[in-house]
Amino acid sequence: MKRIYIDTSVWCRPFDEPSKRVLEEEEALYVILEKSFKGEVKVVTSVAVDFEVSRIKDPTKRTDTKDIIEMFADLHVKEVPLSLRNSLIEEVGLRPLDATHLAIAASNAEYFITVDDTILIKAIQIENLSRLKVKKPQEFLEEINT
Repeated sequence: MKRIYIDTSVWCRPFDEPSKRVLEEEEALYVILEKSFKGEVKVVTSVAVDFEVSRIKDPTKRTDTKDIIEMFADLHVKEVPLSLRNSLIEEVGLRPLDATHLAIAASNAEYFITVDDTILIKAIQIENLSRLKVKKPQEFLEEINT
């Protein structure tokens, strides 16, 4: 069973302002969550996701995002591998919070699912530094369905 870490940006898609891109990513998230429900993937979340969700200004969006995470997360990680986090900051140039997500994911999952363009642009560097595969939701589905 594949272990996946879903970035906060993806968890928020059902509650974001609709656009063609957002709707495609939202639809892919729902397929991933269906796979989680069926036991085909294991969803990892963390204290970094909790922190970002707590900073969502809109109280309804914050509560709804938290609820969907609680409904589908199989594993909640509290420890941050600081060595990898620091390497991601120094060698890849990631922001500290993004590096925190990725370090946690690399230690607990095979895939990091995100719609964050800053992270996606650096995916190859991240993958070379860790064993983690960085994918958009649609790319993840294509990979596991082939």
